[in-house]
Amino acid sequence: MLLTSFALLSALSLPLVSPHPFYSTQATHGVESSHMSLFARLRNALVKLTPGQSSIGTSISPSPGQFVSAPPRPPNAFKERYDRDIVLRFNVSTEKESAALAEAVDTLFLDVWDVTAEWADIRLAKDVGREIKGLRIGVHPQNSEQPADPRQTILVLGGSHAREWISVSSVSYAAYSMITSYGKSREITRLMEEFDWVFVPTLNPDGYVYTWEVDRLWRKNAQQTSLQFCKGLDVDRSFGFGWDGKRTKGNPCSESFAGDIPFQAVEALRLANWVKNETERNNVEFTGFVDLHSYSQQVLYPYSYSCIETPPTLENLEEAGLGLSKAMHQVSGEVYGVTSACKGSVVGDQEFRNERQLWPRIESSGGTALDWMYHDVGVKYAYQIKLRDTGNYGFLLPQRNIIPTGEEVFGALKFFGHYLLSKKGVEAANDSPSSRKGLP
Repeated sequence: MLLTSFALLSALSLPLVSPHPFYSTQATHGVESSHMSLFARLRNALVKLTPGQSSIGTSISPSPGQFVSAPPRPPNAFKERYDRDIVLRFNVSTEKESAALAEAVDTLFLDVWDVTAEWADIRLAKDVGREIKGLRIGVHPQNSEQPADPRQTILVLGGSHAREWISVSSVSYAAYSMITSYGKSREITRLMEEFDWVFVPTLNPDGYVYTWEVDRLWRKNAQQTSLQFCKGLDVDRSFGFGWDGKRTKGNPCSESFAGDIPFQAVEALRLANWVKNETERNNVEFTGFVDLHSYSQQVLYPYSYSCIETPPTLENLEEAGLGLSKAMHQVSGEVYGVTSACKGSVVGDQEFRNERQLWPRIESSGGTALDWMYHDVGVKYAYQIKLRDTGNYGFLLPQRNIIPTGEEVFGALKFFGHYLLSKKGVEAANDSPSSRKGLP
């Protein structure tokens, strides 16, 4: 991450240079004084080489009235490829500055473009750090006379693993279907009155873009690791509960690399901070959680980190899980298995697994959003649903599956909402505002 890089540079006692442009194509007249701080000298040495733009800072002070010419505009193809990158120029005037910069380059595996006796140009890519977009929908009753109860909220995630495109489209399809059904369907209108629904189609936007531009089967995020040639952390192995990072620690090339500490993946940390803020400050209670993945067509409940530990609400989890599977089957006829997230990812026959004599795990499955939401946040009904298919196409699911899979997810969420209403004790109380609107 760009911000992480700057923070580490600071820790190494190398003066920071802001990535924001200080200069326009018109020259500055600031002649360096002998009293100018090291930071100011480095700031004035900044070169912002954004293709297609002309914004240059130079350590050579122009004469009054003189202008610094803009660089020639590069070809459009070059601009499209590199227009999110910047190059920082550091003036190096002392041995101490040179040593600090060398340490930063070695520690952060920085991309050094050029070095002269006076300065060094270092490229920083800006292809990570995209915003995580979410959509909250719901209808809040207007009643200012009574203090509001915590707003019951259902969180639906997709795109934790970058290559699982069907999860992204399915979250988007379900959100669209719910929005366009409000006021037309009594069922959906009531669900939106009783719950807030938060849809996050792409929890891992950097990795998702990477699958479109570079590697279709990329799994992790785009975060830099200790190895320049092995970037990326597994977002869904970075959560705090049941974190199993020791298994992949020291191996950033692993597809399941969980980082060196819990929540090192920035996307996992941002989601956790947002959930904490919602529950502590915004009067939100997360009632349900659905995390969409692919593939294998399974409805999975906690725990993922252990096949031995039993969740305290196992019977309820199994009951609702079977209902989710049935709802998806009723939509399309597709069969979705139901089991714990751990057993769903362990090789071995069913009898073998029931005896809890499990074969070694092929990959780490600790530190998932599923386990963290259930155990640490206290969401009573938390599920990971692995969508189509069962391996014929795997992650490379044909386009014709997008709408049918979205309809399966929408059907599952409708059941989920009704099931949670029954647990709230309001399913039979036909007194919501929608019951008086004459909706179908």
